[in-house]
Amino acid sequence: MRQQRMVVAVGAFLIFWRAGAFAAADEKILARVGEEKITLQEFQEMLPALSAFRAQGDAEARKRKLLEGLINQRLFAREAVRMGLDQAPPVKVKLNQARTNILAQEYMKSRAQGVSIGDKEVMAFFEGHQGEFQGKGLKEVEGQIKAKLLQNSMGDLIQKTKTELWKREKVIIDEQLLKEVEVPQRSTVNP
Repeated sequence: MRQQRMVVAVGAFLIFWRAGAFAAADEKILARVGEEKITLQEFQEMLPALSAFRAQGDAEARKRKLLEGLINQRLFAREAVRMGLDQAPPVKVKLNQARTNILAQEYMKSRAQGVSIGDKEVMAFFEGHQGEFQGKGLKEVEGQIKAKLLQNSMGDLIQKTKTELWKREKVIIDEQLLKEVEVPQRSTVNP
């Protein structure tokens, strides 16, 4: 439930964040919400979300449901702003965190574009770890090996990137203040 709320909050933030951008003259407008526009390009960027509506009708019905969801998010976000909810400190923190998460994901995605696993790497891993595969052939475990090597490469890339950025940005943590922060106890009662 908490994850669903975060997804809705991030979705609403993204739509609200983009709401200030007017469509270029050559962009096709799929829908309008007052003065705001939902462009065809914006909608197409959201199409991967259609998998969430897989069991809910045919492709046309799913597209309409996605578009109506985008419209509703814009309406809800506009009402939240009208009510001044965007100025509440907890909301500001969440909006900032959502923006930070999106930018961090895009940065790491751009860094990961050069990461690939070649056949030689797969073969070397297979030969060095045959005992782990219980007599299976390379073709049977190739996907598993590639996934493991990719995960390792991404972990190395993340660690290298963190080290570089922490050093460049001169990160300093107030350890004493961190120790003083109280962590809320998890509630055993479901809300």
